[in-house]
Amino acid sequence: MTGVYDKDSNQCEDARRYKKVTFNELIERNLEVADQSVFISARDFNLPFYVFDFKNKDCIKDICEGRDVGTYIAHEIPIEWY
Repeated sequence: MTGVYDKDSNQCEDARRYKKVTFNELIERNLEVADQSVFISARDFNLPFYVFDFKNKDCIKDICEGRDVGTYIAHEIPIEWY
C-alpha cells in the first residue's frame, strides 16, 4: 500500500503506515516522502493533501468518497495508523 510510513518500508519489515499525520510530524521526523519544502509550504498555507498510489485508477474516487486510501496530511490532526 502506498502512503507515508514511519520508516523505509522497503528496508524495514516493521514499518508502520500512517492513516493521518501532521505536517510537523513529517518535518520533525524528516520522513522522506517528498522534498521538505513541499511540507513546509503546505503547512504554512494550510493546504492539506493525500499521499496515495497514483497508479491505482480508483484512488482519487475512493478518497473523494471517504474511503481510507493512502495517508492524509494536515495541520493539527490526531495521528492515526493503519
